[in-house]
This record gives sequence, structure tokens and C-alpha cells, in this order.
Amino acid sequence: MRMRTLVTSRPHSLPGVANAGEVSASRCIQAEKSAAMICSMKYAQRSLFPNALRSTLALFLLLFMAGCTASEPRVSFKGEEFTVSLAKTREQQLRGLMFVEELPADEGMLFIFPREALRAFWMKNTKIPLDIFYFDDELRLVSVAENARPCVADPCPTYPSTGPARYVLELNAGMARSLGAERGDPLTLLFEP
Repeated sequence: MRMRTLVTSRPHSLPGVANAGEVSASRCIQAEKSAAMICSMKYAQRSLFPNALRSTLALFLLLFMAGCTASEPRVSFKGEEFTVSLAKTREQQLRGLMFVEELPADEGMLFIFPREALRAFWMKNTKIPLDIFYFDDELRLVSVAENARPCVADPCPTYPSTGPARYVLELNAGMARSLGAERGDPLTLLFEP
């Protein structure tokens, strides 16, 4: 029996096709009054290649979306964006930036409390000077404790807010002055809290 080769217009419609839709005539039957070959239903099923391609694409998209959602939270203040570590739990809030030796200029920590209240922070075991920004429930700046120094001996001084605050942002010392921070300035969360 002489083998003929068919090149289909839909290479993904033939299983096991390795070369642009070529298939041997043994898998196909020739239609009457036509030079075209029509593959039997057995071989007209979708190939594994497109399924694998679709699966790979779906996996890539899931990983990409997971990467987007897993990226570190960011905030915007006075036209500058900062990547922030979140302190939502009591344990995270107690630790804060303790023992951190260095903080990049575009990074900080955002404390999120369940409700507004007068807040006071201290710098025990904190190795770097910080500016502490207090924001109300509407994300408006209430006050700033500028250049809070690391505490080297007890009792450590506290740096209180001048009004009720729900959000507290810690950045490197000097940022409040550099940004020209003023009471009422808005903070924008670039993530879902």
C-alpha cells in the first residue's frame, strides 16, 4: 500500500502530529470524487499539543497573577511611592522595625489598627532613626514625630500622635522634611488592606 501525506489546514486537529499537520494516509480515507483526504473521527480529536499549550499558558497566567497579588504592598504619599511591610497583628505591631539595621529610602512599615485612637510609639531596640507619620481613619495626616532616635537605655521616650490615628507609617528619618509633609496630607494605599 502506497503511503500519502496530507497537510491539513488545522494542524492542531490531528493527534500525534509532529510536523505542521502532516498525517499518513493510513490514518485517513480518501473521499469520493475528491483529491482531499478526510480523517476519520478517531483521528479528528484534538491533539495533545494544544492542550499542553493551553495548560502551560493557563499555568503561566496563574503564576503571573499570583505574583501580582503576592507583591509587597505599596503606599503613595506626597507623590512618592513606598514599599511597606504591614504590621496588622499585635505581635507585628510590637516588633515593628526593631533590630532592622538598614531601611532603603523607598521602603517603610505601615501599622494598621482596627480603629482610631491616640497612638504613641517608642524606639526600643530600633537601630535606625525614623519619621513616624500618624494618619486618621480617612488617611489624612494627623501629625509627624520627626527624627525619632533609637533608644539605647530604659526608659525609652515615646513619640505620641497629636490626635486620633488609625494608620501609622514609619519611614527613614528626614523623609517628612524632604517630602514637605503637612497636617491633612493624604496617604494612598496601593493595595487592599
